[in-house]
Amino acid sequence: MHISEQIFEKLSSAVINADSELTREAAVEALDQGIDAYDALTQGLMKGIEIVGEKFGNKEYFISDVLMSAQAMQAGLEILEPHLKAKKSSGHGKVLIGTAFTDIHTIGKNIVKIMLQASGFDVIDIGENVLPETFLENVKKYNPDVLAMSGIISSARAEMEKTIEALEREGLRDRVRIIIGGAATSEEFAKKIDADAYGSDAQDAVQKVKKLIE
Repeated sequence: MHISEQIFEKLSSAVINADSELTREAAVEALDQGIDAYDALTQGLMKGIEIVGEKFGNKEYFISDVLMSAQAMQAGLEILEPHLKAKKSSGHGKVLIGTAFTDIHTIGKNIVKIMLQASGFDVIDIGENVLPETFLENVKKYNPDVLAMSGIISSARAEMEKTIEALEREGLRDRVRIIIGGAATSEEFAKKIDADAYGSDAQDAVQKVKKLIE
């Protein structure tokens, strides 16, 4: 096995086992070996969190296990983030991102933000627990190409819908493309609330954002 593959395996295993210290060590090792930080993120950390998601779906993991694995992933991200060089993209633009009101979960949003930045997008992160009117104010202020909203808990769904309704009332809906993501959302729900796209995971979200502004 090539050294880079060994390190990717180490990163993903550390995330699966919720070992923050090992995740940090593996991330440092990846950089020391000259491995591209984006590759370490996508082929190491992301692979691990995908397996954690599958285990949760199969009822092998509880939500507490998922949160501990997410913390381990965050530990690795903190090491890699300063080394993620923006990849110039012909379709890069401005993305406003936040977690919908009632939801304080940020791991998914942060991963999407970092991957968008690494893909050459200008990302404005307005945090978590964001009220519909705050999304509205920031769309007016920053005039983004894309508004990205995330939600892990079911109460966030209604807030996403209210945000889109607020944009429509203000005559701003046609000025911005909207993507939603997170465990509380789905392709069907995106259609129901008139969002333009749904990201099933971070990599899918980045691809969908690229398509939205082509």
